[in-house]
Amino acid sequence: MLPVFDMDRILWLMAERRVTKLFAVPTIYSRFLSLKRLKDKLGKVRYCFSAAASMAAETVHRWKEQTGLKIYEGYGMTEAAPVVTYNHYYRHVIGSVGTAAPGVEIQIRNQQGHELETGVEGEICARGRNIMKGYLNNPEATRAAFWEKGWFRSGDIGRFDADGYLYIVDRLKDMIITGGENVYPKEVEDVLYCRPEIEECAVIGLADPDWGEKVTAFIVARRGENIDPAALKAFLKTRIAAFKVPKEFRIINELPKNAAGKIQKRQLKRALGSRELSNIKEQT
Repeated sequence: MLPVFDMDRILWLMAERRVTKLFAVPTIYSRFLSLKRLKDKLGKVRYCFSAAASMAAETVHRWKEQTGLKIYEGYGMTEAAPVVTYNHYYRHVIGSVGTAAPGVEIQIRNQQGHELETGVEGEICARGRNIMKGYLNNPEATRAAFWEKGWFRSGDIGRFDADGYLYIVDRLKDMIITGGENVYPKEVEDVLYCRPEIEECAVIGLADPDWGEKVTAFIVARRGENIDPAALKAFLKTRIAAFKVPKEFRIINELPKNAAGKIQKRQLKRALGSRELSNIKEQT
């Protein structure tokens, strides 16, 4: 186990120990994609798995093109100890986090607690022996986290396809309301990841007197690449509705992450509010 992400150290270990399975978060896969001759550098790796955050489908496509390998996504949370779904080895669906793990039931519900039909977006709710009983010494939070009969409210928005595969739309708390319209950041991020000059990105809503919240994109460029906000805006307008296109692009050196490498959007907002985000290079 390594205390921090060190690409050179990881590549050396994979070759030295003849590693065959790679488990990593999306940001690490994005960084690997910046390497030349990636397939050779992965050595004996034959299976790749990702969790902790939803991955852009474009990243999975690029990984397959450069390495010939699939990235199998799963979905879980601490409260589920931790697995809820996973993509099957025999049937991999890009963009999906798979089907329910054995012993786990999943429903998509609206904010009134009613189960929704297949294909309709709503809150992911799970039930099973792996689900926690409650939050220690916090009965109020426990009551808010459950519907009747032990159905845990994940706080994530998702949908099922006709085959029972689950797709993560976004975190309910991350949804941006701009000019009265709802914007899920992941949809915008997935389109941004289609651009080869972008290594990482995070879309959040910042307070705005006219729009309520302003869709704002924070972008880390790949080494040697330049970001043209005007070109990005024009590209996005061909893929998503105009109100979802970020009104501001901020180019930064690094996004805040936790120890597991997951992007911390709330920390990003706090850093902006306290003027602590010192790695902003430019603003457009």
